[in-house]
Amino acid sequence: MEHELLIDLLPDPAVLLDLNGKIITSNKSFNQIQGLKNRLIQERSLRNKLLPSRGNIRKLQNLLRSNDPPKMIYEVETEQAEGKYILLFEVNSTMLDYRDQKFELLSFRDVTESKKSEEELRKSEIKYRSLVEESAAGVATTDMRGRFDYVNKSLCKMMGYRKEEMIGKHFWDFLSVEDKVKIVPKFWNAWRQPNKKLYLEFKGYRKNKEVIHMASSPTLFMFKSKIAGFNAIITDITPQKNLEDELRRYSAGLEAMVEVKTAELARSKQFIEDTIESVPDLLYIKTKDGKFIFANDAYCKFHGKTKKNIIGKTVHDLYPKNLAEDFSKHDETVFEKGEAIITSDIPLNDSKGNQIIIQTIKAPLKDDKGQTTHLIGIARDITERKELEKMKDQFISAITHELQTPLVSIKAYVDYPLTGKMGPLSEQMKSNLEIVKRNTDRLIELTGELLDLRRVESGRLQLNKEKLDYQDIIKNCLEEIKPLFEEKQQILNIRLPKGELIIQADKIRLSQILMNLLSNANKFTPKEGGISVLIEETNDEIRTTISDTGIGIRKRDINRIFEPFSTIKKPTYIKGTGLGLSVTKGLVESHGGTISVESPGEGKGTTLTFTLPKSEVT
Repeated sequence: MEHELLIDLLPDPAVLLDLNGKIITSNKSFNQIQGLKNRLIQERSLRNKLLPSRGNIRKLQNLLRSNDPPKMIYEVETEQAEGKYILLFEVNSTMLDYRDQKFELLSFRDVTESKKSEEELRKSEIKYRSLVEESAAGVATTDMRGRFDYVNKSLCKMMGYRKEEMIGKHFWDFLSVEDKVKIVPKFWNAWRQPNKKLYLEFKGYRKNKEVIHMASSPTLFMFKSKIAGFNAIITDITPQKNLEDELRRYSAGLEAMVEVKTAELARSKQFIEDTIESVPDLLYIKTKDGKFIFANDAYCKFHGKTKKNIIGKTVHDLYPKNLAEDFSKHDETVFEKGEAIITSDIPLNDSKGNQIIIQTIKAPLKDDKGQTTHLIGIARDITERKELEKMKDQFISAITHELQTPLVSIKAYVDYPLTGKMGPLSEQMKSNLEIVKRNTDRLIELTGELLDLRRVESGRLQLNKEKLDYQDIIKNCLEEIKPLFEEKQQILNIRLPKGELIIQADKIRLSQILMNLLSNANKFTPKEGGISVLIEETNDEIRTTISDTGIGIRKRDINRIFEPFSTIKKPTYIKGTGLGLSVTKGLVESHGGTISVESPGEGKGTTLTFTLPKSEVT
């Protein structure tokens, strides 16, 4: 009974055995666990292992007094409400002396949960070690002295060493000399400031002496509340460092290039400014509201003002009211149409009171969206040019008038013998007279066209307008030039509208326009070529289009086709004064019309179109 009371005081399952292994008594906890008693009986051999003889008992007693008494684990299958499951018990054996008798006390501590935790921890450790070992990044741990006690495969591969070649070595043994000086003090400071985050970039050497750049943020780890060493994940940043070096070199080269280009732009800007300031033309730039934002030295000198007194001002501050209003209208036209214009010649007085004639080109300045934001004006002093033109006009007029009188006499004296009224002429004489006649006619034509051109340009051309049927004019001209078309066997296609085409015009000058254009089509179209004449009537105008399949016009010559004596490519056998189209253009414009030319290119024919306004009809 006394034994039972003592055992019942124990919290763990317990049983008292004699030296033969016979159960003397057990506590309630032992009795409540199904299968524990059966498991003990099945293990009767335990008695022989633990207490086979009195000699072994003494040995066992000495062993029990040692620091590590033997322990056994019982695995017991038990059944509860939740079902069957396995319990693990740690068996503790204690030898007792009571009233000169020897007993063995077995206590059973339930270690099921702790063993499960140990197993989970063991599995977790295996998993963690496998994860760390197979990690793509380099992983290492060091002791407190900075010596590697673990390195994974990736770090070994990164450095080119085997594990045994790195374990036990200081981490700084693998650093470059210059980085060793920088990194080691930071390593030791980390012990004194354990909470401070550390990020290191350093250069080291692989086993094959190649340079490697690495980065790491090492952290301290604790063991039994004491700092035990460093954990570090080490990354190879050599590609990034190489890229950074390349970018630095590129950046340095780019900066040098930018400096060179900046200097070139500054020089270019200075050159442009110097050029603008040095040109004799009056140059300025205005905003949409008409304020000057730039004026060159020539413009300032013309007005006798400084730049400061012009910038921010408008034409109303510099010119009389009537001129200022005209200039403002010109500016509005440029801003509205977005196109350059050339103003009419204007006489102005400069700051010294000298009257000069100015011709101005005004052009739009546009932004990247094509919107006109500013206006640039270039005014040129054309006083001398006007004087020269006047002198030229006087000279040409005098010369042509002086030439016309003898030329008319020469023509009369040449034409009369060719009529045969002076008797028969030899073939040689007749041929010579015809040569003289052709050249005389050409000179008369030239002097006539020169006079017409001067009259047109000077505005002195007088038109004797009368009510005409344009159908009659065109038919008469075609009849007159018909022999020339037949001589070259050219195909003529004429399309005229039905009914009268009444127009107010100078009959002679209108015929001159048509004859000039038709004769040009005849001259510049080869034998058996085609020529078409199209007359169209609209509400506002009469349009005449003369097309041919002749030699055409080069694109670079199109804009010069109406210039006097223009050097446009043409066959040498085609003769002319070089003034016909210039005179024609002047005559058309004198009638209030327009004229234009089109050509696909050399050898592809030409189309000339002129219009006459019906508003001129009365």
